[in-house]
Amino acid sequence: MRTNLVALAVLAIVLVSVIAYTRAQTTNLSLPVRTGVCLGQGASFTMALSASELSNIYAWQFNVTYPANQVVLTAVAFGAPFTGSGTYGSYLNKTGSVVPYITFEGSSNTYSSASPVTMVTFTFKTLIRNIQAGFHIVLKSENSAMGSILLGPDPFTSQTYTTTDGQESCSQSPSP
Repeated sequence: MRTNLVALAVLAIVLVSVIAYTRAQTTNLSLPVRTGVCLGQGASFTMALSASELSNIYAWQFNVTYPANQVVLTAVAFGAPFTGSGTYGSYLNKTGSVVPYITFEGSSNTYSSASPVTMVTFTFKTLIRNIQAGFHIVLKSENSAMGSILLGPDPFTSQTYTTTDGQESCSQSPSP
């Protein structure tokens, strides 16, 4: 009897730990932070929006804002898992903001990855030299219609996420 109670207690502790660990896993959406590289006017560079992990993603939308007085968007390329048959994707672009979105065709198609994955890569061209540009991933709480969202395992379930904004800037040393 005592052995059964100990076994049940251990099992309960393991289950609580697994549930707590699983719930602690939140996808982080991030853009790169690059400083110390001074780009000339007209230079091109990329910003890859990555997810730390994904679990049963059915569809997604991201809104990334950028300083339109310093850079112009020239291309958008979806990551490999989000191209080809069974996917539909496009993007909206207005000055200072780009909103790529993707969905899997069919109600049972989802995507999961336990390792980091590139969601979409943006290519920009500098309008001035030595930019100091911040790139912001807009949250759903900041813009209910056009904020970033991860849906899955169905089109009605919104998943939680955190974000890390990006930067491309020239940090020159002061002259002596």
